[in-house]
Amino acid sequence: MDKIDSLLNNKRISIYLLIFFTIVIITLAMFSNRLSFHDTQEYIVVSKYLAGIDNIKPFSAHSIVYPVIISFFLKILTIELTLKLANALWIILIGFLLLNFKSKKLILLYIFSPMVYILFPQVTPTLPAAFFFLLAYLFIKKYEETNKKQFFIFSGLSLGMCFALYTPMIILMALFILAYFYDKKLTNVIYYLLLLIPGLLIELVVDQIYFGFPFYSIIRYLGSNVLVALGLNQNISFDQTYHFINSIPLLIFGISPLLVLIFKAKFKEFKREFIFIIPFVLFFLYRGGAQLKYIFLVAPILLLILSKILTKKLVIVSIIISIIITPFLISDYFGETTDKIIKDDINSIKQDFNPKEVLAGKNLALVLAGLQFKDSIYIVWPEEIGNKTTRSYKFVMDSKIDVLNSIEFTADMKINNPEKYDNLLLVERKDQTSKDYKELKCYKELCVYEKLD
Repeated sequence: MDKIDSLLNNKRISIYLLIFFTIVIITLAMFSNRLSFHDTQEYIVVSKYLAGIDNIKPFSAHSIVYPVIISFFLKILTIELTLKLANALWIILIGFLLLNFKSKKLILLYIFSPMVYILFPQVTPTLPAAFFFLLAYLFIKKYEETNKKQFFIFSGLSLGMCFALYTPMIILMALFILAYFYDKKLTNVIYYLLLLIPGLLIELVVDQIYFGFPFYSIIRYLGSNVLVALGLNQNISFDQTYHFINSIPLLIFGISPLLVLIFKAKFKEFKREFIFIIPFVLFFLYRGGAQLKYIFLVAPILLLILSKILTKKLVIVSIIISIIITPFLISDYFGETTDKIIKDDINSIKQDFNPKEVLAGKNLALVLAGLQFKDSIYIVWPEEIGNKTTRSYKFVMDSKIDVLNSIEFTADMKINNPEKYDNLLLVERKDQTSKDYKELKCYKELCVYEKLD
């Protein structure tokens, strides 16, 4: 144990650990064979489209600020590895940012947290949003310690960047402001809110440049959540009780195997942190199911609290457990993954049929487009065939009394600039069938079909 104490007291050990961590993350990114996760293909396709890879009509239901950032890297080197490294960079930067808290136990808990290895290949704006949120937290803590205005300013600007990158951050931002300003003067709250404006303007400017309307992403995000709340989206529901219960073990072991010991933390010491962390975690567990990327937004701060509770012996125990369970949690990122099989199947389809464009099967368009980089087949959405309006929503406010008129809201999702396609080959997963198509050839994961006369 004396050797462990000596190691943890070495001032340079944190830097060495983070350098080693950087090498590990880059190596894993180079050899990982998985890109498809929840929402990731949406960001990948938009990033590639902005970088000049036009192989599908992009779909975007979120802010495109992060895809714009990634597109700059892809323009330099248009390969899949660029995408992986540009995304994993934020995991590494958060590690180095944690050096400011001067805790070797915190660095160890972070670099051995199973969550960072679960998330490193997931192209999601929650990673840069987590970086800027941690930055906002670091500066507000420094402001509390020193009362220097520059830290107050930097904190507000950093928090505003979170919104620019990831619109749902507005929930965590509101809780954060509540936690740190509920006992402050109203003028301080107003000044801090004004500092959020540059971040908001970034999203508005990007939307104006690419969509011709500054509130495009905000309206899309709010609109989709209103549909869910009204029960008009059949695929999503706020009733996530099963996912909530199912997420608890992954949450606890994903952040740190000994996270359960955080209950030992003194509420008075971490009162402000718990004010924004607890309701945020509960909301996203219930709303988002087992998506650890949401919880990662506050995970570094949870690890900071945990580092102040765990003894050096318990930190070592946590590391050992993490080393044992992490390979199992990320085992499907390597080797013959579904993404790798699909890429191989796409190459075989190119050789056998040489199509310029194909019709994608249900829920397959973004996957087929996202996994292609060079010499790409153009992917046609199934919604583009014979449809101008893909979805319609109607909400009627029924009155309890028999009034003459009722209020009805309708909204249509329409195909932008529809084009005519003739005799397209259909590419579908093996487990899917279509009555209107004849099978031509099947591969490991995909099948090619021809439309019946």
